[in-house]
Amino acid sequence: MSTTMIKKARDAYLNALIQETEALLLSAKKHKDYVGQRQLEQQLAKQKAQREQSMDIRINDDYIIKADKYQWIVQSYRDGLSKNKQPIRTKRETYHGTLLQACQWILNDSAKSCDSVQELVNKIEETHNLLREQIDH
Repeated sequence: MSTTMIKKARDAYLNALIQETEALLLSAKKHKDYVGQRQLEQQLAKQKAQREQSMDIRINDDYIIKADKYQWIVQSYRDGLSKNKQPIRTKRETYHGTLLQACQWILNDSAKSCDSVQELVNKIEETHNLLREQIDH
């Protein structure tokens, strides 16, 4: 079974769970079951968050591509030092109109750290392969 089919099946399952929870929540509201209503609201929030996470494309530890209904979002992470010289990991988000633009941004960003032409060629090849692997699945 391909990764795409697994993702589609998982999405269908999560959507069905969400619909069922929404129906139970409606019933709890109708019967004024406030405790049950609160539990179902929490469960629904978790299910929706899980569904959103399933749409993430994790390229590697430094890049994640997400999508909402308007744009593609690239989350990039960098290791560095705080003002107190403590190690920190910072997060940056950029927004793109197409998946191609998001991938081009990742290629460009990952190439900035290269010191030589050969290192640049290797980094572009490596990043291109990572993108292809993660998006084709």
